[in-house]
Amino acid sequence: MRVQLSPTPCLLEVRTMTEIPEIGFIRSLPQAPTFFEQHTRDDQQAILTVFQTLERAVNTSNGDLFDSVLAEDVIWGSPKGRLVLGLNQLNPIHRQLAANSRQYGYSSRFTIEALGFISSEVACASIRRTGLNEHGLPMRPSQGWVVEELALYVLARQDQRWWIVSAQNTPVLHVAAG
Repeated sequence: MRVQLSPTPCLLEVRTMTEIPEIGFIRSLPQAPTFFEQHTRDDQQAILTVFQTLERAVNTSNGDLFDSVLAEDVIWGSPKGRLVLGLNQLNPIHRQLAANSRQYGYSSRFTIEALGFISSEVACASIRRTGLNEHGLPMRPSQGWVVEELALYVLARQDQRWWIVSAQNTPVLHVAAG
């Protein structure tokens, strides 16, 4: 379902720096709220297990195992900019990627860069996936291969189990110096 934006314009008050009182521009902005809550070591371990499952699935070329930790109605942003809605659409893609990866024999390492709990039932994680060569070392960038991604995952807990409900995968571009 797509959201229809209202045709009514949103009016914003725009002021120049000279129109803002002595307090200064930055201090005049509203205080941003903080959302991340404390979490238990059990929650942290359960979410680590989710990402270990993803890593194991990639390293064994198993698209079904990869999708076993995704919600049925997952919202997935691919590293190539495609939006995929639901496991019915995503699983065939992951199965094909798994089949293709078998012939090249590469593996991946998943690293949790950041983990925050928005509530006791919702968490977000920034995950770096690094492609590894046959010696277990990070792959060098090559044409056609995404060798590193930084992804933002949203997870929700239901019945004491954590599920990935949304992800946005972004390729990391390595630009040669010079």
